[in-house]
Amino acid sequence: MAKKISELPAATTPLDGTELIEVVQGGVSKQVASNNLGGGGSSSGTINSNLNIEGVARRILSRFSGSPISDRTLFQTIDDDSQTSVGAIPSGTSNISTFTAFSSSDPNNSNYMQISVVGSQCRLNASSAGTGQAVNMSFILNDSEVMTLGKDAKLNLTNVGDLSKQADITATTYGINGGGILHGRYARGTPAAPTGVLKGDIFSGVGGRAYHSGGDFQASSPVSIHWVAAENQTPTNYGSYLRFLTTPKGSNVRQERVIMPHHGGIFVHSASGTWDASNDLHTSPISNINDAALTVSSSGGVQSNINVVNYGASASAGIRCATTGGSVESPSATPANTMIGFITGQGYSTSGWASGAKAIMSFHSNTVWSDTNQSTYIGFGTTAVNSVIRQERLRIKSSGQVNYVPLASAPTVDVSEGDVYFDSTLKKLRCYDGTSWINLH
Repeated sequence: MAKKISELPAATTPLDGTELIEVVQGGVSKQVASNNLGGGGSSSGTINSNLNIEGVARRILSRFSGSPISDRTLFQTIDDDSQTSVGAIPSGTSNISTFTAFSSSDPNNSNYMQISVVGSQCRLNASSAGTGQAVNMSFILNDSEVMTLGKDAKLNLTNVGDLSKQADITATTYGINGGGILHGRYARGTPAAPTGVLKGDIFSGVGGRAYHSGGDFQASSPVSIHWVAAENQTPTNYGSYLRFLTTPKGSNVRQERVIMPHHGGIFVHSASGTWDASNDLHTSPISNINDAALTVSSSGGVQSNINVVNYGASASAGIRCATTGGSVESPSATPANTMIGFITGQGYSTSGWASGAKAIMSFHSNTVWSDTNQSTYIGFGTTAVNSVIRQERLRIKSSGQVNYVPLASAPTVDVSEGDVYFDSTLKKLRCYDGTSWINLH
């Protein structure tokens, strides 16, 4: 009596291709070797319709590894001179397709790499499942790692594949003015709930790190440029400034050196203080820097200097001041009696920086300037003892004569031999001889 299939003993798998299977062909029962059905390890055949693999955790087992590569199981198109394309498409209303490669035979406890299309996004994803570890994503060129996306949110480019080439990043733009641009962005909060940047926050930057004799790259950038918020950022308030930092010899602590404030100008300093963005003050050694100016500061016995150097006799070095009427867009003639430049001295009092300069050499226009009349004079001003008000003391006029600003009486403090003044009461030019004031004429 014939047995049901369920009553037959289980065959040994995998099949080797020699097993005989009964098939019905043209209404007649016939035998066929299993390899002719595509079931044997050395079989070949053609799939003329969809191949359905049902159930969960199913695998297609073949030789996908080994050397040389040509010995591996490969996909190849049967159309001559055509490209081979292997793809994945979603089913039904889904819009997600994914290729996944695992680092373990147990996919539930493995690192993995995915190439996915999710709707309008194409994604690369390196991750882990179960006992798998956090992973980096590496890009390999000619068997050498050229770029790594780190699990610590860092991108690293390297030239290990060709030490004669520098690693660099290039952004190229065609047809739109502005060129290639790299942007750094920062938000407080979380990706799900970002919040606004506050004054003093660094929202972008660049830096450089060198390899040191201790066998590693520097942990922080000894030279860097920071983009810093000068105020809380809102849709209408983008106040910000640049700061430049360097590290002195014999130290591994970088220091702020140059500031380009939100109101313009340049602030250069050698002190260890940092710019206080909340009130535009510098904690050491200077404050109230609110003009569009070049400010140089130092501390610890280091002089602050502005050096202007020229090489060659065909030109000279100098500091040049200029003042016009009108505006940047439409300058006009320099008005009469206008200070067109100055050099001043300012000090610090018991309560803060003095209001305004207390000693000055200033350059003035005499008349409205024209192409044929550009006359000037130079004024010198000081502040008297026990006073905070600066006054002009001496003027070199446009024609070369020297004018002493008259005094109503002889000075009695801060006098020494050789002092000269013009007495407006006596109408005399007077000189101090070390004991008393004498008339010079």
